[in-house]
Amino acid sequence: MQAINIQQDAICELHEAVVGYRPANARIGPAWKELREKRILCAGHPANHSFRVPGTQRTYMGRRFGNYNRIHFSLWDAHTGKATHPSFNLRRLIEDYDKEACSILNAVLKKMRQLAADEDAPTNQP
Repeated sequence: MQAINIQQDAICELHEAVVGYRPANARIGPAWKELREKRILCAGHPANHSFRVPGTQRTYMGRRFGNYNRIHFSLWDAHTGKATHPSFNLRRLIEDYDKEACSILNAVLKKMRQLAADEDAPTNQP
């Protein structure tokens, strides 16, 4: 998940460098956002997660956290005083994210082709 997080940042930087602006939130799809949220929840900083939740949360992923089809982790919630063991399908999230990232990268490629064609176009200067 960390590698995908870094990849997402790189895609945004590439889009900004080539197209001239960062991709709009409308172009960044739900799987993209969910992957970032899952990474922050499972392994992110701070360890005592309390943003947008009623109480502090702590998570733990052991060595046997599952596989790509079912990642599971322990989540302790100070608000309820209880631990839960959520799971999610990382493979599905990555596949959905891949489609969303391709859409943004296709916009970069389109702009690069446009820039190359503009450079190759003859000018009407005497």
